[in-house]
Amino acid sequence: MIHKYNAKKTTYDGIQFPSKYESLVYQYLKQLEFLGEIHSIERQIKIVFFCTQLTKTRKNQITTIVDFSFIKNGEKVYVEAKGMNTPVFQLKKKLWIHMIRKPLIIFHGMKKGNPAVSEMICFED
Repeated sequence: MIHKYNAKKTTYDGIQFPSKYESLVYQYLKQLEFLGEIHSIERQIKIVFFCTQLTKTRKNQITTIVDFSFIKNGEKVYVEAKGMNTPVFQLKKKLWIHMIRKPLIIFHGMKKGNPAVSEMICFED
């Protein structure tokens, strides 16, 4: 089956990724972890923007799945690997800025053979 954005599933280190670009971002993060700059890399983290209790057993949630997270200097940082910058992602980014308010790094494109950071969203306390 062909992905609508021509993403090709890729396996790296025994892990299947939905796109080659996402696997490249993971490899880059693993390099940073090896160098001791970051630690505790996680994949596919579910984030709840908001939740409404419809009944005792049913909830209505608006969520997103963030590609990666890691710890740097004691702070959890989230990472998105974007091959295509879609309107849905633009909406999720706005929700992130206004509701989640945690560091988010967005990778898009390549620079000198590594995934390139296209945007960093940070917040001051």
